[in-house]
Amino acid sequence: MMTAHFARCSASRLATWATKSVKRDGREALDSFELMPSDLVLTDIVMPEKEGLQMIAEFRRAHPSVKVIAMSGGGRAMPIDYLNVATALGADRVLVKPFSDESLRSMLTELLP
Repeated sequence: MMTAHFARCSASRLATWATKSVKRDGREALDSFELMPSDLVLTDIVMPEKEGLQMIAEFRRAHPSVKVIAMSGGGRAMPIDYLNVATALGADRVLVKPFSDESLRSMLTELLP
């Protein structure tokens, strides 16, 4: 259960990603984004305080240009159910947990050129 903010960093011709912050729920993520904006948000769906779906909806209204990747391993429903809703709410990409490092790396490369 987490939300992470990423920023793209270039070092000569190599590209890496720096995790700027990791928050335990959507409320903390929304609050901290104002102080420390980033290029992309990776969020879980099932979290305490404010769940990922609510966070995505609020985040999209406030920051429409920032990329969002939603991830879920399920919970009360199948992961794909949550992720379909996340896409409808504005997530740019979705990941079903567990996912490979390569899947995440590929999405980061695509969304943060």
